[in-house]
Amino acid sequence: MPGVYTIIVTYNGNRWIERCLRQLIASEHSSHIIVVDNASTDDTVEIVQRYQDHLELIRSSANLGFGGGNNLGIRHALEKEAKFLFLLNQDAYVEPNCIGNLVSALEAVPGYGILSPLQLDASGKALDPAFKKYLTSSAGETTANELLQQRTQSIIPVRFVNAAAWMIPADAIRKTGMFHPAFIHYGEDNHLCSRMQFHGFKTGITGCAAVIHDRGNEVKDALKQFIRQLRTVPLYTLLDIRKPFAIAWLLGYKKLNSIRKKTGQPANALVTGVYEEQRQWFRKNLQLAKQIRKETKEDAKL
Repeated sequence: MPGVYTIIVTYNGNRWIERCLRQLIASEHSSHIIVVDNASTDDTVEIVQRYQDHLELIRSSANLGFGGGNNLGIRHALEKEAKFLFLLNQDAYVEPNCIGNLVSALEAVPGYGILSPLQLDASGKALDPAFKKYLTSSAGETTANELLQQRTQSIIPVRFVNAAAWMIPADAIRKTGMFHPAFIHYGEDNHLCSRMQFHGFKTGITGCAAVIHDRGNEVKDALKQFIRQLRTVPLYTLLDIRKPFAIAWLLGYKKLNSIRKKTGQPANALVTGVYEEQRQWFRKNLQLAKQIRKETKEDAKL
């Protein structure tokens, strides 16, 4: 499909990337594929190079994180005058009509800056659990089930959806800006959603397109999840420009302490270190936080 650039950030993704690329290449609606490799140490790059006739490969000498890697691809696509940017996880596999239906939905209903397809679990039959949580929190359980069963073309507005598969009109990213470097891995999608909405673009999910989000046998470590939350939730709340600064500060600081308490007592050294690091955003780094908020309120003019 003319003007659509698919951007995939890879890092040690040899278990997923071949299927991801094969299904993209076999899509009913073609796109220009850009793979940004974040200095993988396995054979991900070698697998990608097998498909070099179908894509562009950008190799980073360092791991830039999810946001930084995507920014490399986004910048390259904008230089090529892309009309739509499709950000796709390395562990996500598109259905044949996914890309075309997402673009058609955005063209039929203007005003959306981020549109996600349904994200299915590895079986391809049920919604991915994390994705379902985001959908039901905005639209309810009944609507989520109807979207899955009926695959309707309607777009459901949501406050947030994770960035495993985002179709973004290039004009929206040119105005809002790319992922912010304050977030390395996790939280950057929350932050960009809030900025999109501040700049007048809606976030939505449609049932007429789907991807399989194959997380594999993901083992959930409770401590790692708490640490991830400590590093991301308070910060993206503080930097949420939809809210006045004082309210964002109060909510963010409350969340910081609430998450900290969930780790239990006594806290280990890692939790304490992360907590103190993040607390600086609410104390010594307040001016930096205000500057980031000011900058992200402005037209990025990309």
